[in-house]
Amino acid sequence: MNRKANTALLIVAHGSTINPDSSAPTLAHAAAIRRRKIFAEVECAFWKEEPSLRDAVFLFEPESIREVYVVPNFISEGYFTQTVVPRELELNGLGAEPTRDGTALAVLEAMYARAAAELKVLRNG
Repeated sequence: MNRKANTALLIVAHGSTINPDSSAPTLAHAAAIRRRKIFAEVECAFWKEEPSLRDAVFLFEPESIREVYVVPNFISEGYFTQTVVPRELELNGLGAEPTRDGTALAVLEAMYARAAAELKVLRNG
């Protein structure tokens, strides 16, 4: 699989202020993807931990990273994937077509779809 030189993967998850180990699976997942060297950079951002969703924009160097694939790591689609993540990442206005509930979920779905082939390879080894 070819490395995407100017692309990054951002895995977004809930996190916890009570259980610091709650982010361990997401961080381990990111480390496994990073070892595959598919993306130039792989980072995580969390709703309730650092680095925060709002700070995710600062995780990547704009001169070298031209495209970021955002992949939600939640148990299901819902409030966080439809409302919190797009709002906190300020995805509105990035060319997303509004979904039936008016959110920018379409941006996340499009980014996820483009990264799905790489992620499928990772899941299946």
